[in-house]
Amino acid sequence: IERLSQQWRESLGEPDVYACVNGLSFPFVSSQQERFVRVFTEDQEKNKEIVELLEETLSFDAVIVLDLQEYFLHPMELNFLPVWLKEFECPIYALDYFNLMTYQDDLLILRPEIEDRPTQEEPPASLALTVELLKPVLPNTASPFEFEDHTWPFQSEALDMKLKAPQMRSEIFNSIEAKDSDYLITVFFDPFSFLQSADRQLLGYYFTLIEVLVFYLRLLKGQHFHVFIVGMTTPTLEVNLNPEINVNLHYFSHLTEDNYAAFLSASDLVVTNNTWTVPLLDALYLNTPTCIFGNSIVEAWKDDTETKKELRASFQPLKPLYDLCHMMIDFNLNAVSTPIFQFISYPQRETALEFPAPGFQEGTYPFFLLDMFDDESCLDILKGLLLSQTIRQDYADLCQRYVEHHSISTRFGQIHTQVHQDYEHPPLSS
Repeated sequence: IERLSQQWRESLGEPDVYACVNGLSFPFVSSQQERFVRVFTEDQEKNKEIVELLEETLSFDAVIVLDLQEYFLHPMELNFLPVWLKEFECPIYALDYFNLMTYQDDLLILRPEIEDRPTQEEPPASLALTVELLKPVLPNTASPFEFEDHTWPFQSEALDMKLKAPQMRSEIFNSIEAKDSDYLITVFFDPFSFLQSADRQLLGYYFTLIEVLVFYLRLLKGQHFHVFIVGMTTPTLEVNLNPEINVNLHYFSHLTEDNYAAFLSASDLVVTNNTWTVPLLDALYLNTPTCIFGNSIVEAWKDDTETKKELRASFQPLKPLYDLCHMMIDFNLNAVSTPIFQFISYPQRETALEFPAPGFQEGTYPFFLLDMFDDESCLDILKGLLLSQTIRQDYADLCQRYVEHHSISTRFGQIHTQVHQDYEHPPLSS
């Protein structure tokens, strides 16, 4: 919403944005003092009172609803939504970031192919009100949006991170007393995917990922790395007490807009757990390589007696990685999902039966997929992205091509085709 309002300034002046958010989003959204932020809780009556009070004291020009698809996915959890939406006389927009909603017979519905759609409960008919879909247009989007009424380029020139990146990198390096020759890697743990994984008892991935990443970085001898871990509290008061280890860990449990921009601008590599997360978009504009770690090792019954399980993999992990894989299984002891972790794209889970081939991926954003316990493929990818100037320049050129096409047009069905013609064989594919 902030990016949308920034783009409105040229035609509408400086708009005031009043945000009603959940507690998870509050620290980031309220990190700028000029914003007006209220917190929604599970108390729906209290939420309704907040909205009614705002309506009495303010005159809204528009209401924008985030994550409206949740109403369709979990209608009973949002039973207050139609009540207060109907009371507004201004235009109502639903920000369809994941392209999950569409119109059918003038009614707003969830796309039929969405697998998480409830089979027993349908949303009440009371949602049959006038809600306009607002579609952010993203680089390399496979679904053309030319038939949608409301599209807008999601990137924000106002953030201006690219111009400020060298200064921010210098400030970050000075604050942690890093040398110019050091490398900085930022790991973003998306809070929504984190909660979704907690619901499925799959949090072992997050703790194991840090150990796996450190293992690979320690093999890149002669280089020193600083890893910023955003979205997780530090496990101890002090980390990395051994000066001979070439990796320093820095934990940040809270994210503000200022430190988000600083971490991203200073990074040589970004790691995230979500193929739709906003850092992937901003890293694209900064020409910063991005990685997502997934896992192809599965835990299955050893035989037909179903009394004992064993790990199955298409490769032979090194002993330390094999031990880390078992550590993840111990964390995920009560998980019912198989494989023990497949990277999640909120709000939909990866549906491929087989793990995709590691290496360069062109989803909505370009990124590199790593099979986290496969040292052979992981080391090659990390070495290239961190240490090879040729590969980094090739990737920067690829990012620039996406940005140029993004600026030319919002008809991304055509742009997606053109990008694939230009990069029929991506220079960084594994």
